[in-house]
Amino acid sequence: MLVAVSVGIILFGGLLRFALLATLPAGLSRDEDINILDEAAISWTNLPVFFGDNSGREALFFYWQHLWTLGLGVSPFSMRLAAASLGVLCVALEIAVMRRFFGWRVGLLAGAILATMYWAVQDTRIGLRFTMTPLFALLALATLYHAARTRSVSAVVLAGATIGLAANSYTSADALVLLGVTWALYVLFAHRAR
Repeated sequence: MLVAVSVGIILFGGLLRFALLATLPAGLSRDEDINILDEAAISWTNLPVFFGDNSGREALFFYWQHLWTLGLGVSPFSMRLAAASLGVLCVALEIAVMRRFFGWRVGLLAGAILATMYWAVQDTRIGLRFTMTPLFALLALATLYHAARTRSVSAVVLAGATIGLAANSYTSADALVLLGVTWALYVLFAHRAR
């Protein structure tokens, strides 16, 4: 039953993000237009980690978006599908992470809020790179939690890689480095106190 409710929340979040995606909002924003120009430069021989135009931007979202435009062609729909798909993944991850931390009720409530909250829906209906930040924040929390529980080197490496990858998604994701350092200090001092 709880899994069915989770799936329902994810599907409803998907409906809000995918419905009329090609035409609503109308036209492409200036930033989405510049994304198209930057992605045109991506090739097997040109794989930049940073794009200097438009005040400089991290590259990870452009590679994600480029996969969609390669498969579907360059259009408002394919440009925005990259962000909308991240939004749906974020709803699913929100349910899973909050369930792990606080139980099913909180997980379902948090997922339902994220699935329907105006800013979360609106922001994932435009093809811009900041839509990766909530997803990486949840991934960082999940991997840090797993590393704290298992205390395995591979889990710590995975958490570090997730945070490092997040830093290449959007400027505000750099704050996740602070989360990782704080977690590492907590684990270090909690271990010494025992």
